[in-house]
Amino acid sequence: GGAVAALAGALGCSMGHMAAVFTTSDKYSDVKEHIEQIIKSMADGLGEFAQAVEADAAAYAEYNAAVKMPKGTEAEKAKRQAAMQMTLGNAVQVPRKVCSLALDGLKAMRILVEIGNPNLVSDVSVAAIMLKAAFDAGRVNVLVNIAMLKDNPAVQELRGAVDAEATQVDELSSIIRVRSMERIFG
Repeated sequence: GGAVAALAGALGCSMGHMAAVFTTSDKYSDVKEHIEQIIKSMADGLGEFAQAVEADAAAYAEYNAAVKMPKGTEAEKAKRQAAMQMTLGNAVQVPRKVCSLALDGLKAMRILVEIGNPNLVSDVSVAAIMLKAAFDAGRVNVLVNIAMLKDNPAVQELRGAVDAEATQVDELSSIIRVRSMERIFG
């Protein structure tokens, strides 16, 4: 699931990048600096989401290897459990990063929906939909991973962070959707 979350984010950044690139003509010189920042942000986000796809696959492979460790003796069970907890602690970082990247992308789309080329407002909305999907899928993966972590002080902090970000993501997504429709239909 984490790789799919990251892939959704990559698609959102790609769409956001395209919409921003079509806002670079002289006609948009008054917002050039903002657009250049958004273009860079979307390009960077695309790269980071692509890396997250690979990182998630690697994290799952590490966890899966821990699950397959011997468990015939109490010592083996303890070693296996410790390895599973360690790899889960590492694995939760990938979808956590996906959530942060998706929120950053939505913040950029919030600006772009206002200043971007009006002919591409629907593309900004699609970018926002994909970035929200990335966040939602990443959040599910964070929550499922922390549910399996035992006696880890970071669990409450991680849950609190993704819950707080979920509120921002929902608000931004709603605003972008409304503003894109207002710009399309006047």
